[in-house]
Amino acid sequence: MIFSPLIGFLGVFLTGSVTSSGALFGNLQRVTAIQLGLNPLVTVTASMVGAVMGKLISPQSIAIATAATGLVGREGEVLNKTTRYAFVLLGMGIIMWILASAFPGYFPTVQ
Repeated sequence: MIFSPLIGFLGVFLTGSVTSSGALFGNLQRVTAIQLGLNPLVTVTASMVGAVMGKLISPQSIAIATAATGLVGREGEVLNKTTRYAFVLLGMGIIMWILASAFPGYFPTVQ
């Protein structure tokens, strides 16, 4: 469960898209969760939360943002400023794991 957001995070860094990351790793997350006896809905959701955080440091997103705002050539500065926020927010995976462990009946189950 803790690794799900990290996989989504890396998926967006590689593909540049939350949707593509979900298509690439979504079924892997679901099958792994079922085999481990975890709630697949929570696992895939955690992966998508990580994917959204990965969008902050996606090279494609930074290139588009710097071009749109006239900051071409300053991509490194933008990456430096967004990286710490991305990793702090990636800690949401730990919060999701705690909630899923403490309140297992709170989340709906889907097979």
